[in-house]
Amino acid sequence: MTILIGRYAIVAMNRYLERKRNEEALPADERQQQMDYDRAQQCTAKGICPGCERPLDFQHPEMDYCPHCSINLFNRCGNCNTRKSAFNRYCFHCGSAAGSNDTGHK
Repeated sequence: MTILIGRYAIVAMNRYLERKRNEEALPADERQQQMDYDRAQQCTAKGICPGCERPLDFQHPEMDYCPHCSINLFNRCGNCNTRKSAFNRYCFHCGSAAGSNDTGHK
């Protein structure tokens, strides 16, 4: 019984790792567009990159991209130029909707 459970866990982990490798092979912009908003918010609150699930220092003032998977983490509001999370739907400073006016994308 233990062997079967162990085998199942190994197979499940290998599937997960393969899925993550395939996701990381996609362009960063495409990965970010496909990302679930709530999941991205949960990951950033835990200090984990929403793209590759590796730990990051989100307090670092110059880190706008994940050094592991290159997904855009922070950009600037197109209205007030405030640095904000690239995953937020609205600027926390002025309330403008996030979108094409935001700066800091590759």
